[in-house]
Amino acid sequence: MQPNILIFMTDQERGDVVAPDHPCITPNAMRLANEGIRFTQTYCPSPHCCPSRATFMTGLYPSRHGVYNNVCNPAAIHDTVFEGVAMFSEPLRDAGYNLAYAGKWHVSNTENPADRGWQELEVRARTGSYMHIGIEQWKRKKLDEGAERQHGQVLRPGWGAIQLFNSYPTDTEHPYESHDDYTVVKSALDALPGLAAQEQPWCLYVGVTGPHDDFVVPQHYVDMYDLAEIPLPANYADTLHDKPQVYRRMREMYWSQFSEEEVRLSAPLLGVLHDGGRDVWPAARQA
Repeated sequence: MQPNILIFMTDQERGDVVAPDHPCITPNAMRLANEGIRFTQTYCPSPHCCPSRATFMTGLYPSRHGVYNNVCNPAAIHDTVFEGVAMFSEPLRDAGYNLAYAGKWHVSNTENPADRGWQELEVRARTGSYMHIGIEQWKRKKLDEGAERQHGQVLRPGWGAIQLFNSYPTDTEHPYESHDDYTVVKSALDALPGLAAQEQPWCLYVGVTGPHDDFVVPQHYVDMYDLAEIPLPANYADTLHDKPQVYRRMREMYWSQFSEEEVRLSAPLLGVLHDGGRDVWPAARQA
């Protein structure tokens, strides 16, 4: 009997966040991992989103499938995979699988999931998406001289400010139903009964955008942690005096802007709680 396949892919998340002993509190992801399969020896083939996604879909290195950077950008080296490159959905379809796709595509800017055998649900980053900031937009983003930095914000001289992380009150003004990922997951949940009722095996892909930056979350998730007990990174006070100048420049211009409290807050939001924090929150891990 052919197995049914559910793929749930987050975006820009460290692989060890769903490790059994990781201090980040992710009960739903942990349940999915515990009842499914952990690919603990799988490694990212590229630091960029699109090449990694194309590798996931094709099983090839970027040098073989041809996607090297953002396909929805004027600077794209290639806006799709090389001609003749197949994706895993095609042999699944040929084997009789029903395929359904919800969420982020971002593999090609000339093809959509339907072109590779998928039934499309709520799809994001499909053909025609434009992920580029022009010069006029940069000008509007440029911060006025002398403006004060806000919490979780990085001031970038000549480039304006960027909100790296923060939290907002959990109230009716920010309902989770309005989040883009909610509609993606809901479309998958709505499709699942129909897939399960059919005789053919199915493969359902659900790709959310979170926790892609900016890392701004409802306050009740932050309240799950005791920030005072989150240890600072071991290199927090490192001046980088023995490192290349470009490292020191990055520290002085950007990361030195954050207070200790902000660094502690950013750790669970960015999923970068380090090894030193693994044994200090037994209560949190049981929550």
